[in-house]
Amino acid sequence: MPLISWTNELSVGVGQLDSDHQMLFGIINELYDAMREGHGDELLESIFSRLKEYTYTHFWKEEFLMKSYGYADYPGHKLHHEEMINQLDKFMVRYAAKSSNVSAVEVSQFLQDWLMTHIKQEDFRYKPFFKEKGVI
Repeated sequence: MPLISWTNELSVGVGQLDSDHQMLFGIINELYDAMREGHGDELLESIFSRLKEYTYTHFWKEEFLMKSYGYADYPGHKLHHEEMINQLDKFMVRYAAKSSNVSAVEVSQFLQDWLMTHIKQEDFRYKPFFKEKGVI
């Protein structure tokens, strides 16, 4: 059973962004599955690498669309992205230092909470804007 499941109610109405969100759900669920099997902490380095790469790609797409279509809240939305990347960087630094324990449970909980909240609160704000602009 996955930690988080994609449903159509989470759709932002832009196919490429929904696909990215689904991919992020998959990465989080992969970490959760590894935790359930008792080796989540061992998978963290790989998860961090993939999350870093994929969040940059996804955020770039979202921000490109916002800038291209003149989304008024682009600066605020970008700030939320930067805060997430900063938190991910902090986890990665703690993990690399080995002197400060970071657990798969802590990381998966953060990712689940952040992604669900971000989609439902921040991304849903642009949904009607992109729909009006014909972005699908």
